[in-house]
Amino acid sequence: MSDATPQLLEQLRDVHLPEPVSWWPLAPGYWIVLALVVVALGMLAYWLRRQPKRNTQHLKQAALHEMAQLYSTWQADHNTAQYLRGLNGTLKRLLLAQNVTSVAKLSG
Repeated sequence: MSDATPQLLEQLRDVHLPEPVSWWPLAPGYWIVLALVVVALGMLAYWLRRQPKRNTQHLKQAALHEMAQLYSTWQADHNTAQYLRGLNGTLKRLLLAQNVTSVAKLSG
């Protein structure tokens, strides 16, 4: 048996390790998670784009309501200077709320 051992050892080959596992292509679960993240980011972007429009619409409605009150006050007492000051202030607040800062220095 000892004579056969060197012959058997010569017949053995070196141990070859398998290739490392690649991260690409992704498993199906990762594709699903990636798709959900993309959909969630799209929904967030849509919501963020619509959000200022809602605020703008609310501000416009409030400004129109305030201008209607100023007009009804003007109809009652015909104080034109007070009416114009009120309109000017309302319009300035509306434009400043919409980040139109160039109107802040205007007067008259």
